[in-house]
Amino acid sequence: MLTKDSWFMKVSDKLKMRCLQELAHVKYVPALNLRTTEETHMVAEKLRQQRGQLNQEEFDAHYFNIVEEVNEFNDWCISEDSAWGIPIPFFTRVDTGEILIDSEIVSHVADIVRVHGSDAWFTFSIKDLLPSRYHSQVDKLQKGDQVFDVWFDNALTWNYVLNETDYHE
Repeated sequence: MLTKDSWFMKVSDKLKMRCLQELAHVKYVPALNLRTTEETHMVAEKLRQQRGQLNQEEFDAHYFNIVEEVNEFNDWCISEDSAWGIPIPFFTRVDTGEILIDSEIVSHVADIVRVHGSDAWFTFSIKDLLPSRYHSQVDKLQKGDQVFDVWFDNALTWNYVLNETDYHE
């Protein structure tokens, strides 16, 4: 099995708080579990006593608590090795494997994507994707091959395609 480096983002306390504030405005279907782990275990145990058993799927449905999940985040893997998605705008030096990415490159690629869409990463030349101050290095670089992890798309698209269903509230 081949392994590949991944991109991670440090999740600060400030970002966690912002996520929790935004989560408070989301309507969840089914309703979100806002119990603590201890409360959740007590509810699960009560159900287990009433019914004699509680399978893992039922327990997971009671256990999942997004608030605790967000609070436990320290690092978030933001990349995936996929054939499709929104590319992470980085380049690799062919001779050393060193990564080339900075705010100027990200801004330049973002400007191109705004006009031409995310496929520009795959169709534009390296020279076109780089700010002019990097043009002398073009022959020594290759485009990065990882995309941002788009868990929302990955988690829902397959179901929509297989069922060919329109999703409505």
